[in-house]
Amino acid sequence: MSKLIEKVVLARLNKHMDENNLHCSNQFGYKKHHSTETLLLQIVDETLIGFGKKNGTVLILLDMSAGIDTVDLNKLLEILENKIGLKGTALKWFRSFLTGRSQKVKVAGVVSELLATLFGVPQGSVLGPVLFNIYVSSLTDVAKSLCTASSSYANDTNARIQLSFDFQYANITKTIPLLLEYIGQWMNRYFLKLNPSKTEIIFLFPPHLQHIPKLHGVFVQNQCIRFSENVKFLGIHFDESLSFEHHISEISSNCHYHLNNIAKIRRYLSEPDLKKFMHAFISSKLDYCNSLFSGISNSAKAKLQSIARIVLGLSPYTSLTDDMLCDLQWLKYDQRVIFKILLLTHKFFMNIAPAYFSDVLFIVDCDQRLLNVVYLNSKSGRRSFSYCAPRYWNCLPKEIRLLNDTVKFKASLKTVLFTNTNNIMQAALGYSAYC
Repeated sequence: MSKLIEKVVLARLNKHMDENNLHCSNQFGYKKHHSTETLLLQIVDETLIGFGKKNGTVLILLDMSAGIDTVDLNKLLEILENKIGLKGTALKWFRSFLTGRSQKVKVAGVVSELLATLFGVPQGSVLGPVLFNIYVSSLTDVAKSLCTASSSYANDTNARIQLSFDFQYANITKTIPLLLEYIGQWMNRYFLKLNPSKTEIIFLFPPHLQHIPKLHGVFVQNQCIRFSENVKFLGIHFDESLSFEHHISEISSNCHYHLNNIAKIRRYLSEPDLKKFMHAFISSKLDYCNSLFSGISNSAKAKLQSIARIVLGLSPYTSLTDDMLCDLQWLKYDQRVIFKILLLTHKFFMNIAPAYFSDVLFIVDCDQRLLNVVYLNSKSGRRSFSYCAPRYWNCLPKEIRLLNDTVKFKASLKTVLFTNTNNIMQAALGYSAYC
């Protein structure tokens, strides 16, 4: 019953926040139509376009220590009243929901005395994650005050500083320490604490500018923080040039591990059950955030494509044909990336995508559902979602672009990619346009 009541309250709270535009646009966790992939896509898209302008990006990954457990309930109730606008019975309900709780600990069969819970939103509750998002929503204002970008997925927060290499010294030695100082002050006010062991900084820069001297660290409170060459954020490994070579190797290694385990029981599985295993253990890893991997190197694609060969039980000397992949309903890796990009673009037209999509995708013909095509000269810029998505989308047949049913769109898109990928890829590369 309590979960049911929480769901009703959450639905009404979200409706109130939607109608009054109270959602934090930079928070992607526990929000409808938002995900880790859409957050990472925003970071990668901004960075790749910056590469085309010969700019680098300093990415600061912040991690809060047990943030949900240290929420000040009185401050949260103040935010609900003053910022979200909850009054009267609604505010009384939240006060009753959050306060008056107690907890005890059981160790080796011995139970402690009850202690009042003065901090933290209830973990495992329906409302807990959303209330935490509301509590930390003002953190993005700290980054904005220094003209830096910021976004979060629950308590995983990042700040981004895009800079020209000519001015890297001033930006890195002054802006980063000041930003971390402001964030530290904000954390103290909200009874939160950064997790130093998981807070990392990486300097992302274009591959063709590797010869330019770059700073590799910064002093913060008389301590030198060295920049990382590779960081992991929300399950994705970032390297300095956004080649994702390390991440692709990790995926390949992980998939091979699971394939070896499946091979040990393969003879006991029926064909339908085997396919379920493959999709559960392999497809999910290949498809996670693969919209980021447009334009990756041929060697990286070959690593991932080789997984299909093992799934089909082929020897290294046997050619992998389109018919074999079609029988398995397995798209080539290039096709999988295009599929995800087009699916996200479809969601933009269905108004079920994050708000920032409206900043990178511009409709030029509502009746035909055509997008404005941007022109970028750099190789890095042409890897970006802003560049690829309109080209892929505009070359789809009109009847598919106009589909409103997402399930039907996915089925029709898969069919088109099995039969007509070359035209779509040529259009994305700017060689031709097919409509």
